[in-house]
Amino acid sequence: MTPAEALESIRRAGISGAFVVSGHARQRMRERGAGLRDVRNAMATATQCRAQETGRWRTDGGVDDDGDELSIVVVFDGGTIVVTLY
Repeated sequence: MTPAEALESIRRAGISGAFVVSGHARQRMRERGAGLRDVRNAMATATQCRAQETGRWRTDGGVDDDGDELSIVVVFDGGTIVVTLY
């Protein structure tokens, strides 16, 4: 998968809500005061995506509902996008 393909999949998932939030991400969301709408918006508005050594993809340039930048890390797991927060 190319970064452009990953970004497009992540943006579509953010728009449609077709993703799973990991337990780790839920904990990080609570710590950062981020809600599910913030995560969806950050995914849908991400402008860049890059592969990480761990097989995960990190997005940058996306914003939460308040317009604050929020980076999202995802794993593609058999057609399911699993989100963890960075």
